[in-house]
Amino acid sequence: MSVQPSEVAKSPREIMVDEQTLAELRELASTYLFGPIMYETDSSEKKVSPRITQLVGVILRELSQNRAVHVGPIPEVLTSTQAADVVGLSRPTLVKRAAAGEIPSFRVGTHTRFRLTDLVEYKRKMREQQDATFQEWTRFHEEEGAVLDDR
Repeated sequence: MSVQPSEVAKSPREIMVDEQTLAELRELASTYLFGPIMYETDSSEKKVSPRITQLVGVILRELSQNRAVHVGPIPEVLTSTQAADVVGLSRPTLVKRAAAGEIPSFRVGTHTRFRLTDLVEYKRKMREQQDATFQEWTRFHEEEGAVLDDR
């Protein structure tokens, strides 16, 4: 199947999934094993990068479960509400962490704003910290021979 440039939706609102498309998505998602995705150019066949393959897989899975998916640009400068959504915190917690200097921010009048690059970096550091804490906890329990009690 090939898609012509004129058939590509200009806005996320332009794509609605009907019952037939949903059935196709469910079938594809149930058989798609997140292997390589290949595409053809005029002169050769190329492989899509693993990161894009993973993204396509996530979109397929969500759509096949009849969930809404929004794909669109994120502005470089975000409001506190938008920033909270990006990092997965409540807005009050985000603002408190920004006030404490944990998350870079700046003011526009009386409003706090956040740069997307700073938020992505903060999220990466938080993930690293969580992973390190989990590794430390696992190591402690292995060294001490601790048994987790089900009580």
